[in-house]
Amino acid sequence: MFRLERGQLLFIRPGRPPIGVHWTLALGLAVLSRLTFDLWFCVGYLTILLVHELGHALLVKAFHLQTEGILLHGLGGECLFSGRVTQRKRSIIAWGGVVAQAALLAMALLTGMVVAPEGGWSRLHATLTVTNALLIGLNLLPLPGFDGFHAWRLVSGDPKRPHDGPSASYGERDNVVRFPGERVVRTTSEDSGQALSDVKAQILEITERVNRENKERPTGDT
Repeated sequence: MFRLERGQLLFIRPGRPPIGVHWTLALGLAVLSRLTFDLWFCVGYLTILLVHELGHALLVKAFHLQTEGILLHGLGGECLFSGRVTQRKRSIIAWGGVVAQAALLAMALLTGMVVAPEGGWSRLHATLTVTNALLIGLNLLPLPGFDGFHAWRLVSGDPKRPHDGPSASYGERDNVVRFPGERVVRTTSEDSGQALSDVKAQILEITERVNRENKERPTGDT
């Protein structure tokens, strides 16, 4: 089921976290493709984003936390989750995205050895390998706003220290926190831009409502 709401396309799956695609993703593709919107590049880039976020989501599930949704937008993507999380768990979840990208990179390289990269496949192969490798390196920078900021704490921080209070939501841009019984609020530890913060708060509000609607829906309803 698809729903267009507040500038984003929501893919709603009963009983599963929704996937949201915000209109700013088109702007990101325009910049990265140098306004060509090359089909194979766009397919490859979107594949990288989705695989990255699913890598986070798999580890969120492994730690028995609640995935609130997967969001794709102009600055990349986010896997939003809630639940009590220690620094160690958060660091491991942060690694999930780049590990999933690395697996995709390996698959693309192996496929390229079997099927010669030609035509459209050549451009897709370049995106899944070269662009993917660059994004992995970028994501691992130990700077606020990147996965590396939390990932490298696995070997440098206190692995048992709770992060962001009794309940936290994690995203690559890391500026949202969900507290029990309260609405989503922004943290002050990082500012990725007021406009983006407002968009994300809006997206999270929609996601929260969709999750509530899914829970209230009768079991036999599809």
